[in-house]
Amino acid sequence: MAPELEEGDEVLIRSVRPGDLAPGDVVAYTRGGRIISHVLLFSLGMGKNRRLFCKGTANRRGDPPVRWEDVVGRVTAVRKGGAMRAINRGHMEASGIFAGLTSCLTLLIGNLKAGLHLKGVAKWT
Repeated sequence: MAPELEEGDEVLIRSVRPGDLAPGDVVAYTRGGRIISHVLLFSLGMGKNRRLFCKGTANRRGDPPVRWEDVVGRVTAVRKGGAMRAINRGHMEASGIFAGLTSCLTLLIGNLKAGLHLKGVAKWT
């Protein structure tokens, strides 16, 4: 997420319900015992069955799908140089959404090729 967010930055995280997040929001979630903050590209599913597809702005590829139970909340501010700076809803949209669409499609196709296919969709070989 550099330069907006860098590893070790102090962030303010607000709890959210499944319908509260929108593309461009910076989402904090847990993975491997760490809290990760990446831009939400899109989500699939409803309620607690929702899966989020996120990407760090400096990363070439999108993250593996994030389960709703791993979501900590939406990042609303970051401390830089001793001052808290607000991160507005969707403010990462231009740098995160459009740049990440290709990587998310690649991730989805990769999941299909790996055998994680949808009902009625043949496995790719």
